[in-house]
Amino acid sequence: MVCRLAKYFAAITLVLNLASGCSDAEVSTTADECNANEYYNPLSDTCVLLRHAPNLPGDDAGPGDDASSSNNVVNDDVAILDPVDPDPVDPDPVDPDPVDPDPGNPNNNVPCDADGDGYLSIACGGDDCDDTDALVNPGQTEVCSFVDNNCSGQINDDLNCTFYAQTSTRLYRLDPFQGVLSDLMAVPSGVTDVDTHPDGTLYAISPTKLYKLPVGAASWQTVGSMGTIGNANGLCIDTFGKAYITTSDNLLTVDLSTARATLVGSMGHNSSGDCVINKADSLYMSASVFSGTDRLVLLNGNTGQATLIGNIGFDSVYGLTAAWGRLFGLTGNGQLIEINATTGQGRLLHNFAGKTWYGAASTPGR
Repeated sequence: MVCRLAKYFAAITLVLNLASGCSDAEVSTTADECNANEYYNPLSDTCVLLRHAPNLPGDDAGPGDDASSSNNVVNDDVAILDPVDPDPVDPDPVDPDPVDPDPGNPNNNVPCDADGDGYLSIACGGDDCDDTDALVNPGQTEVCSFVDNNCSGQINDDLNCTFYAQTSTRLYRLDPFQGVLSDLMAVPSGVTDVDTHPDGTLYAISPTKLYKLPVGAASWQTVGSMGTIGNANGLCIDTFGKAYITTSDNLLTVDLSTARATLVGSMGHNSSGDCVINKADSLYMSASVFSGTDRLVLLNGNTGQATLIGNIGFDSVYGLTAAWGRLFGLTGNGQLIEINATTGQGRLLHNFAGKTWYGAASTPGR
């Protein structure tokens, strides 16, 4: 500390010598190399241009001064030893303004907490990995999504973010956020769709039969025949355990304990292959058309009547599931898509080459 102060005083002495017109013999050899409007800084071993305040009344016109004042009272040619911090005793050497409300951002030209969530951005030395979203910071709880909610460095941490996906022969677990597929088991012959009961039991339908897979069971059980109802290709169960099935253009209910099916009504649209009920008990269906891509419709569970929402933009949407506040679809072309439930528009998430998806169902923890 003593050495540092000595260096500062040495520099100040040199500046005063220059400003008062001392002879060359009174300054060091290196200082002699500086111009009249410069001083020698021993800390950087360089000549530094003198900086000064505006002339005051009675100020003289020293080297580099504004010549508008020429009174011989005070010479304002005061050298600033630390160009980063004009005040050497400033408690914050990084930020010249000690009362700056944002000490981590000396220039205040880049916000350090743009989203106002109380966490500084990484650019300002903080740990907020997305300073544009107040719901993303180290204090957040991680949820199943495409976002690293708690800034841990990975999405979804150790959460189980999967739903069931089914082909004509196999049942899988699918992580839609990372596109990871895990094989589980075979499905009964002819199964066209699956869905999950609130108690965790997984149900499946063929065109005429109903099956179930209780929690912890190693094999499927046949519930019974649904009778002559047409080609059943979609199964969906609401939050109260009420089950619906779709055929070509009809909506029916099915008793999960007996497999008895009851007609609700005509939908006015042909089922592409699945229906789904979200947690708000809204009943959606993918509808096929003779030309063009599939459409998303909203079904009235009391009458069966369908209301068009919009064009999905993908065809053969045979599987639908609602989970984590999102609507996902699986196509016969191996595609996993996310569907906007307001507009019906789908967007591609992953393409599983060689897979022909038949159905989808949320897992109990959706």
